[in-house]
Amino acid sequence: MKIGIVTVEKSANVGSFLQAYALQKVLEAWGHEVYFVSAGQESFFKREYCWFIPKRGNLKYPVKFIKRNLDGLKKYKLFAQDHKKLKTWDKKEKLDLFILGSDEIWNVQRKIFQNPIYYGKDFSPVISYAVSVGDSEGKDFLPFPEVTECIRKIEFLSVRDEKSCEAVKRITGKCPEKVCDPTFLLDTEAYTEPYEDIYLKENRYILVYFYNGSISVEIKKKIREYAHAKGLKIVSAALYNDWCDYHVTCRPTQYNDIVRRAEYVITGTFHGNVFAIQNRKRFITIPLSEKVRDLICNFGLQDRILELDDLSGETMEAILEHQNMDYEKIINHLKNQPLSDYYKKIHLAKKIQKMRQSSLEFLKNALENYDSSDM
Repeated sequence: MKIGIVTVEKSANVGSFLQAYALQKVLEAWGHEVYFVSAGQESFFKREYCWFIPKRGNLKYPVKFIKRNLDGLKKYKLFAQDHKKLKTWDKKEKLDLFILGSDEIWNVQRKIFQNPIYYGKDFSPVISYAVSVGDSEGKDFLPFPEVTECIRKIEFLSVRDEKSCEAVKRITGKCPEKVCDPTFLLDTEAYTEPYEDIYLKENRYILVYFYNGSISVEIKKKIREYAHAKGLKIVSAALYNDWCDYHVTCRPTQYNDIVRRAEYVITGTFHGNVFAIQNRKRFITIPLSEKVRDLICNFGLQDRILELDDLSGETMEAILEHQNMDYEKIINHLKNQPLSDYYKKIHLAKKIQKMRQSSLEFLKNALENYDSSDM
C-alpha cells in the first residue's frame, strides 16, 4: 500500500523525528511505500530552531541568546540532512491509507495542533497510531467539534499513554488501544548512526536531556554537584543547555550513539526516557508531564524517579548506583517478529518485547483491514 503519515517529523526535536522515522522503517519492512503529509506549518517548526527577533526575556542575556541561535541554525542544517530520509507527499500520488501519529498531535491546547489535518479531516481511510493528547483532557476538545467528529470516525484508534486513552474515551465513547511509541518498535540500531567527538571519547559523562527552562536552578546545581563529585562531565545533546560542561549538536540519527556511550542519563522528557530504557542505561527521570510518569510506571521503573522534594546528592547516588537496574534479568531473544531477521537478532527487555508485539499486531491488523493485497 501507499501510506501517508501525519505527524511532526520536522520539529526541532530528536524524538519527533525518530518516532516518524521508526514507523517508516516498520512499514517499509512490510513492503509499503511511505510518505509524510505536510500540515503546511514549516515556518512554525523553523522558529523552534532559532528566533531572529529576541523575546523580551532574551534581551537581558544577549550573549546567551546569540549562542543559542547559532546552535539553532547549526541544528537546523543538521536536522535537514536527516529529513531527506523522509519522503514528503506531493498530493498527486493517490494514497491508500493515512496514519495519524505518533507524538502530541492531538494536544488541542496548543494552537498548532488545532489544525484539523492532524485529526484526518478530508483523508480516508484513516487510523491513529500512538497518538498523544499531551497536556489536554477530554473537556478541552469541547470547543473543537470538528476535530472531535474526525476522531469519532476513526475505526482503528490507538494512543500511547493513559491520559490520552481517557481523553479519547471521553470524547468518542470508544476505548482506544494503548500501544507503544514507534521508537520502541525497533531496536535503536535500526536508527542509530555513529557520532565522532573527541571530548566524548576522552571523558566519562552524564547525558542530560531537558527542554530549555524546564528545570529549576536548584536542580541544575544538584546535578552539577553530583557529577563533579564523581569526576563526571555533564553533556547535553540536541537540546541546548548552557549550564552543562559540554554541548553536542547532532543529527537525530546520531543522538542515540551519544546516549549509549553515556555513563548515566538524567532526563525529564518522554523520548529521553525512551532512549535511556532502550539502551538499558542507569538513569534518573524528573517527570515533566503525566505521559513521562505513565511511561516509567508501565515498565515498573518508579525507583528511577527523582521527586522534586527529595533533591540531594545522596538520593541521586542511591538511584544511579545503589539500586540495581538489572535489565539483564529480563533480557530475552525476540521471537516471531513480523520484521526482518536483522531485527530478530536484537535483545530487548521482555516488557519492551511484549509491548512491541501487541503494538505491531494492532498496526498490522489495521493495515490488513484496508489492504486488498497480501502483506
